[in-house]
Amino acid sequence: MRAWRAEITSPRRPGGAIPATSPLRRQLRAVGALALCLGFFATGAPGLSRAKPAAWEEGTLQERIENSVPSWLAPPALAGAWAGVQLRLATERLLGPVQQVFRVRQNWHLYGGGPRRIYRLEVWVDDALQYRSADPDHRWATAQLDHRRFRPIVERVVERAGASNFEVICLLVRRQWEADHGQPPGEVVMWATRQTRDLAPQSIAHGARCAAPDYALVHLDSAGRPVTK
Repeated sequence: MRAWRAEITSPRRPGGAIPATSPLRRQLRAVGALALCLGFFATGAPGLSRAKPAAWEEGTLQERIENSVPSWLAPPALAGAWAGVQLRLATERLLGPVQQVFRVRQNWHLYGGGPRRIYRLEVWVDDALQYRSADPDHRWATAQLDHRRFRPIVERVVERAGASNFEVICLLVRRQWEADHGQPPGEVVMWATRQTRDLAPQSIAHGARCAAPDYALVHLDSAGRPVTK
């Protein structure tokens, strides 16, 4: 069989073959791709994600690292802490707006010990518990409250007292309740509860209430007392 060779032509050079890439260029591309991958890995890896720049400047972070690792491991651990504080946090601040637009964010609790506290949202309608986060027995309006686009609103209200997003949840509950029962609710009470990882009894952190007829939002403290700003 006659041996033949296919010759790839370039649109920029009609009739001419594309010159082969030089070994140096291939090596530079490989090094660049490797550096890019390592950069993204270092930015997104858990590392010392909770390290604070203030702790590094005060020296408390270095002291804590030196006291928690063997002496031979202290230099690389300190180098990693420096990179985490000086490089990674700066990169996160630069790329932070991107995750807000696309609603993508890395959560490394799956690979670690988990969050120190478990936050939940409770929704009471006319003195009856209708919804609680991660509770299979109280799943009313779960399609709306657990939706991925609505989840940041729920996370905001359970973590921060006096959050204005309580008004959004109150409005959603009112409309969904009226659609399901044919009449608006008399009172909607929302509680943010907290629980430690050892499954101790959960406690109320704060909440909010809105009631007919005007459904004006009133923020509540842990004891259920109105909070005035």
